[in-house]
Amino acid sequence: MFYQKILPETADALAVDALTQALDAFKPGLTDKQRTGADGIPYETYLKSTQFLTGKLREFYDLGREYSCVEASVGLEALRIKERFIEATMLADTNQNTFKGALFALAQCLFAVGKLDALGHDIIPEYFITVIADVAKGFAFKQFYYIYDKTGDLTDGEKTFKMIQHTTARGEADKGYKYPIELGLTDDDPTTMFLKLLVSTVDSGIVAKLGKEAHDDAVEKAQSCLDGKISPTELDKYFLEKGIAPKGAMSLLCVSLFARKICVK
Repeated sequence: MFYQKILPETADALAVDALTQALDAFKPGLTDKQRTGADGIPYETYLKSTQFLTGKLREFYDLGREYSCVEASVGLEALRIKERFIEATMLADTNQNTFKGALFALAQCLFAVGKLDALGHDIIPEYFITVIADVAKGFAFKQFYYIYDKTGDLTDGEKTFKMIQHTTARGEADKGYKYPIELGLTDDDPTTMFLKLLVSTVDSGIVAKLGKEAHDDAVEKAQSCLDGKISPTELDKYFLEKGIAPKGAMSLLCVSLFARKICVK
């Protein structure tokens, strides 16, 4: 098999496709074409963010190529600066915190694709996972403790990560998104993948808004859905009534769907 080069516009398009597919999929508690989720943000606003990100995600691929032969933490710093800039301009454009978590996740995936492409490697799952983990490893403690020491100002995700470490969606980055990537290479439909991701990690957004007990109840209900005891529609109704918006699982679903598109099996 000959190495297949990934063009930056191809990587960008596949990432946007993954984001769009995740947005359109039925995800209990979250927005899709048919309804608005528990966060109250309508589909049109999410769609506007998707359109805004089109063409911009390739910048993370370009960074991966640029920093392919330097120490991983140096590339991480550049990635975070770029991510925060795009995040801020997206917020200004849509006036909503829409795809913050998904942007965080896809930025690292695209960086890894750019690095592997620069090194002449096919995007096989093992390489993909390893490079993401290499870039992300330890960034949470390094950056979060720095922020805490300087200002004491941590985001909800950062606080939850420090409390429960590698079980959050943010912590999955340190492991190279191993489970989401492997899940993306199965034949599961997006709704099933979403539920599996929800029960496999702690969603820091749910914990911050509703507390750990409510989060654990949401996970239990999602597992019941996977076990066939309740339907996805019933679970969606429950989440909407309780105000449960599993955005962490949505971010990881983007990784799974992107891996399905980009990885050589």
